[in-house]
Amino acid sequence: MAESSYVSWLGTHGPRPSRALRERGLAWRSWRLARRYGLALEGAGDLRSARVVDVGGAEGLFAQRLLAAGAEQVTVVEPKHQRVAVGEERARAAGVCFVEGSILARLDLLDHCDTLVSLRCIYHMGPAVHDLFRAIEASPVRRVVLQGRSLSPRGAPQHHGQLWGPPLGVSSGMIQILGTYGFQAEQRPHPSFPVAVGRR
Repeated sequence: MAESSYVSWLGTHGPRPSRALRERGLAWRSWRLARRYGLALEGAGDLRSARVVDVGGAEGLFAQRLLAAGAEQVTVVEPKHQRVAVGEERARAAGVCFVEGSILARLDLLDHCDTLVSLRCIYHMGPAVHDLFRAIEASPVRRVVLQGRSLSPRGAPQHHGQLWGPPLGVSSGMIQILGTYGFQAEQRPHPSFPVAVGRR
């Protein structure tokens, strides 16, 4: 297959690129990103008419996938200025809205959405992740889609019994935090891109 079939990470992930293409870098990264996003979309289910907040959504690539899957509105909350600038240049035409800053400073956004997604982000929030989930619990959000990474739970600090940090990068931690805040959670295990989806 031609290399161009892998460069568009907004399309389907397709077959794994050859070693030669992987060594060229871009095609391999594009394939992995499309695979990761595809697993999260499969877990999310029907997104038609969904109003979504994407926490830590970077340049809005996944947000564009959400819109293509039928979401009515997607707002990316991203703390890094450069990523927001690139995203606004590339993704705004697709209908993605960007808010620069921390979701903890913009919890009001939860009042206007029914779905929250966070791919490979919540374990970076420290103990403040519970402030986010308390706000989610009190909001109209009915679906939360989380994606972790291939972190080993063994040896991960438990922070005096608090659920935050590395434990939230694995399926068991994501399932636990969703359940703690009133969501019926299901997991989609994957060695590199585990997904947990909570619904209520």
